[in-house]
Amino acid sequence: MAQGKPPGGGSVTVRFVLSLILAFIGLFSLLALLTGYDFIQQRRLDDAGTSLYLSLAFVTFLFVVFNIVRTRRGFSLTTVVPSKVLSVVQCTQCSFKQLKNFALGDYVTKAEGKCTQCGNQTLFVSGIFTEAGKKR
Repeated sequence: MAQGKPPGGGSVTVRFVLSLILAFIGLFSLLALLTGYDFIQQRRLDDAGTSLYLSLAFVTFLFVVFNIVRTRRGFSLTTVVPSKVLSVVQCTQCSFKQLKNFALGDYVTKAEGKCTQCGNQTLFVSGIFTEAGKKR
């Protein structure tokens, strides 16, 4: 499953690598937050520099957490709803048209047999399409 494609697009491997990169950035920003707090306690930096340092580290950490949560939600919330495949059967002599469930071996222009309205052997598959399923 390492190379599969999730429903949301993109490969699982790329998302996993990006999540790891974001996790490392998050750890470094958390370390920067702790370092900035330590600077405040020891009064090594001026207040403006420390505030900027802490603000940048905090915003970076929030950005990383938000993106990791969003990526994980993308994996867990998307579900593939099987779509219904239908065949359109049509008569060339009369206006008879019918939708039927797709059967393995159906193809466009396949002869289907006798028409139920006019009785001629002109019934054929005129189209195949999928019916959109409900999103969960």
